[in-house]
Amino acid sequence: MLMKVQLTYEESRMRDLEININEKSAILDRSIVKYILMHTIGGFLMLYATLLPIFMNKLGIPILYYGVLMSLASIMDIAITFALSKKFDKISPNIGIALDWITESIPPFIYAFALSPLHFMFGIFATKLTNVLNPMYRVYESFIYPAENREKIYKYHLIIPETINVILLPVVGYLLTYTFPSIEAFRIVFFISGIGFIFLSSIPLKKLKWIEPQVVDFNKECATKPEQALSKVLIRLSIAEIFVMISMQMTSQFVLVYFLLDKIEGNTFHIFSINAFSALVLVLSGFMSKNKKVSNGLFARSGIILLILYTGVLSISNSLWLVLLAILIGTIGRMKWFPAHSSLIMQYVPDESRGVFFGKLNSIGKIATFLVPVMTAMVVTLWGYSIVFSLAVALYIMSYFIYKNLEL
Repeated sequence: MLMKVQLTYEESRMRDLEININEKSAILDRSIVKYILMHTIGGFLMLYATLLPIFMNKLGIPILYYGVLMSLASIMDIAITFALSKKFDKISPNIGIALDWITESIPPFIYAFALSPLHFMFGIFATKLTNVLNPMYRVYESFIYPAENREKIYKYHLIIPETINVILLPVVGYLLTYTFPSIEAFRIVFFISGIGFIFLSSIPLKKLKWIEPQVVDFNKECATKPEQALSKVLIRLSIAEIFVMISMQMTSQFVLVYFLLDKIEGNTFHIFSINAFSALVLVLSGFMSKNKKVSNGLFARSGIILLILYTGVLSISNSLWLVLLAILIGTIGRMKWFPAHSSLIMQYVPDESRGVFFGKLNSIGKIATFLVPVMTAMVVTLWGYSIVFSLAVALYIMSYFIYKNLEL
């Protein structure tokens, strides 16, 4: 009997080991590794987005001006996204990603030479243009990330790029604060970012696994195959995502940078160090939770709870230490919410029309959020940052109850 129990135990261990090896093989697939490395380089080059509000603040441009421009640019963004969303399944996502990196190079090039508020307007418009192609990444991921390991791969997708930021962001922040604090140094960083994005545009065309376009008439598929119609669960998950998007815009990088510079008396080094701290927390929390045993629905809800606490702490922050505490809580919350939510929503999206769905979700999200920048800037100008952060808390609470009612 003892021998039988021991054999059963050994068989169980062998099965667990085999499952673990299969998971690692899926995660370490060369196409996935190359894709994540591409995002690692791109994620570092996106430091120009952190630099932009510092740059504008140095030039004396008020947050209200930025908010107005962002909302105006969003109108163009919505129109272009709606016009192109039906095309997302008609081109290879590799081509869409390459075009996204090319268009991503335009804003930093504009900022590198910006001399007037008009130039910043063109830069912000260009930023909205590149956002149109964001759904192509989710389409590509839905093909190369195997469903059984998708949630774990999304965690590595977050962790690996942030590991590089932990090391490099404080170095860049220190140099731009204490060694090269001039406006000209900021312009050089913008220019280097633009060159880097052009280089990245060749990777999806030459280095990544090629995915052919999936040309399907979504409306016809729903009529002939009722099971392909959008489920109520998917619709509610999409609404929850939109609430989170609005909340995140209210506590966006731009708002936080102005908050730190105007209210906490921070500087460029503080801001880059906070971003590096956030990246470190994300990496550590990702590794600690990569073998979680709870459902994606429960994990997403726990992430939302932490995001509620994050914005709550921000609303009472009056020192750098409280901001760091808020960042700690919010980063762990994002690490919990994003992979779990992404895995859930992929589970319910009709396979034949991923591009159309994500394009439409992107469009609807933009309609819901296009006035958020200007309204946030107006509230900050009239009543202060605490009111904005409190409104974000309310939206996170609403998204939490959507997840809770779904009982996923």
